[in-house]
Amino acid sequence: MDSEALPTVLEKPLVRRALEELKVLTQADLERERYEARRKAQLDHNSFVNAARREGLKQGLEEGRQEGRQEGRQDGLNEAHRQEKVGLIQFCEQLLNRPQTPPERLTQLSLDELNRLAQDLQAQVISQSSSRS
Repeated sequence: MDSEALPTVLEKPLVRRALEELKVLTQADLERERYEARRKAQLDHNSFVNAARREGLKQGLEEGRQEGRQEGRQDGLNEAHRQEKVGLIQFCEQLLNRPQTPPERLTQLSLDELNRLAQDLQAQVISQSSSRS
């Protein structure tokens, strides 16, 4: 049966594949060997590509995990530094007999703003303690 002149009813991928296999089986030995060698090369190539894709995904996941851990550590350090500054600000406010700024308000400030505020308050505490001496 000619695979190019199939009746419409038989125009299905499985039927075409079966006809190809039948064609290969009826070919001369040399032609069949060439076909099988080409088919093996295609399968080897597909296996190589799939293995490379899996290895790439595995490597990408590991790199992502490492970046995530690093970002998590940095976020933790930043948060600890912010909390330290909030505590220092509240302590300085207490020493200056001022009402304490609510922690929620302080945590809305950037780290630079917290640093500046802490430095200003520390300078005021030092100035106040110098004037008492």
